[in-house]
Amino acid sequence: MKKGFQILVVLVAMSYNLKAGIIYVKAGANGDGKTWATATGDLQNALQTATKGDEIWVSKGVYYPTTDNNRTISFQIKDGVALYGGFAGTETLIGDRIIKANYSILSGEIGAKQKTDNTYNVLYTAHATQATIIDGFIITGGYAGGDEASSSRFASGGGMYNEGVGKGNQSNPTIRNCRFIENTARDGGAIYNNAANGGESQPEIINCAFQDNKAFLGGGAIFNNGENAGKCLPTIIENTFTKNTAGYGGAIFNYGKNGECISTIKNSKFLGNNAMIQGGGIYNLGSDGVSKAKLTNCQFTENKAPKGSTVANSQAKSKSNKNITRI
Repeated sequence: MKKGFQILVVLVAMSYNLKAGIIYVKAGANGDGKTWATATGDLQNALQTATKGDEIWVSKGVYYPTTDNNRTISFQIKDGVALYGGFAGTETLIGDRIIKANYSILSGEIGAKQKTDNTYNVLYTAHATQATIIDGFIITGGYAGGDEASSSRFASGGGMYNEGVGKGNQSNPTIRNCRFIENTARDGGAIYNNAANGGESQPEIINCAFQDNKAFLGGGAIFNNGENAGKCLPTIIENTFTKNTAGYGGAIFNYGKNGECISTIKNSKFLGNNAMIQGGGIYNLGSDGVSKAKLTNCQFTENKAPKGSTVANSQAKSKSNKNITRI
């Protein structure tokens, strides 16, 4: 019986690998997406067609989540799908990309030339594993400035909203080699990681740049939410945060009210970020929970706030007496 089960597992794995493939996307093209020569120009359709294990290769150009003015439409990445940008449109290997020479831009600028009618979230992930990859893009123009309830995707994560809300749910995508520029939200101008109400969110954000993003309330670049028995535990490695602004946490806001929010941040730079109230670089708020930033080899330069120009911590009702750990 055991041997038979092992054979079944191998056959399933082989079947899975055979089904996995590459979909090629090139701005202005109108093919079937099976090769660069017959690339599709419709990234949204490629994302809807892709299944777990597929890769989508996107050449240089600007891509919008919709051709109408429906602000609720985002580029939604399915679990297990890998989205790669930065191609010239001839490569045969991912390693052949020169991302800085071939910008693949995901833009929320779907309406008139004003921010307030842009798409709420340029990217959206929900219940994603680490095999869900976003790599090699510029993400810009998201505007989640709605009046909806706190943590709603219409008020959070202008560049990207990552949802692992609810008991038993997780969302842990991998975000690499991306630039988040000029995204706006009430919370989490560029990214909002939501693990509220018993959920979990452990994304890996690696070698990304966050510049000129804005949050009206918290987390100019990133807002991490682990409230109400949630666990928000992002890993942030080799990132640069430049000139992001918010009320609290010019670059990052860690929120652990009645839950747990611990950000592990390594080899990252915080340059010229600004908070109107507290935490020019980072703001940690526990409030009957745990909120921490674990910092290793990080640099803070010219960040500003009336209180805590580098890092500010709220001890009010917090179970954690140490909101920042330096290694």
